[in-house]
Amino acid sequence: MLVLCGLWLLVQLPNVYPHWIIAKLVLFAVALSASTKAFKATATRAQLKSGVFVASIAYVAIVWLIIAKPGDVL
Repeated sequence: MLVLCGLWLLVQLPNVYPHWIIAKLVLFAVALSASTKAFKATATRAQLKSGVFVASIAYVAIVWLIIAKPGDVL
């Protein structure tokens, strides 16, 4: 529901999509995919570790984009 509401608000913008918003959406999709694959019941220990690592990197990058908003003019 949160993702759908965020996409709805993004569509409401007047055809101006800052690149950091697109990057956050892509990173969120990566984090969800990595988490899903890591926490499957049939996942091996190596898949679990790599999935958690990739998801952690994606979440850190999302937080960095929230704080920094690169290219944003004050």
